[in-house]
Amino acid sequence: MKWIKKFFERKEKNKTNKDEPIDIQINKTIYKCKLERKKNYTEIDKIRKWASNLIHEILKVPQKYWYEEIENYENIKKSSSNKKIPKHIIEETDEIIKGYKAQINLRKRKIELSKLSIKKYKKLYETYEQTEKRLSKFENYKHLQEEFEKHNNRLQNLDDIEINLSTHDFYLIEDKVKELEEEFELQKEIQKQIEILQTKYGLKNDYLNAEIFTTEINKIINNINTPK
Repeated sequence: MKWIKKFFERKEKNKTNKDEPIDIQINKTIYKCKLERKKNYTEIDKIRKWASNLIHEILKVPQKYWYEEIENYENIKKSSSNKKIPKHIIEETDEIIKGYKAQINLRKRKIELSKLSIKKYKKLYETYEQTEKRLSKFENYKHLQEEFEKHNNRLQNLDDIEINLSTHDFYLIEDKVKELEEEFELQKEIQKQIEILQTKYGLKNDYLNAEIFTTEINKIINNINTPK
């Protein structure tokens, strides 16, 4: 019955661990992902307003395109009232609008990544709760450990004690805990890579860097969506 002792050693190890429990870490990460998602929605609104202001500054916008100027930029340019605008003005405006569109697209992909991450972490949290619930059943047998210590010389006779949760059950649960911890570490590494990309490309608001950043975000999204 060494597995019971192993179980309580695990419990004590978790209590003395300086790191926060996994469930708290997961909840904090979910909250962080939600903040990131909200931040990107806010930034999209801001960029759309900037683009709209520029379009109205340079071009005459038919009323039917109001509030959707960036989506209808090409149609607005073709409007007869904008035919006389100098080519170099249009070209410069094109470049800025192109950059704004790239930045909006980037943030849309980051929102998608946040949503996927939240879904993944919530699933991890559910698994954690289920695993901890199963492990808690072992608490019912804590008194046996004390008996084992008292009657160390009679351990062979204690094998006949009926216990609903077998050694095999325990090790299956232990494997699940390790799998959960590894999955959480993988998700943390994904978040770390996103932060590295943010530092490298996120502060550069030009079209090229936005496209590179978007490509990298797409790779991460594909990785999350790929069945393991």
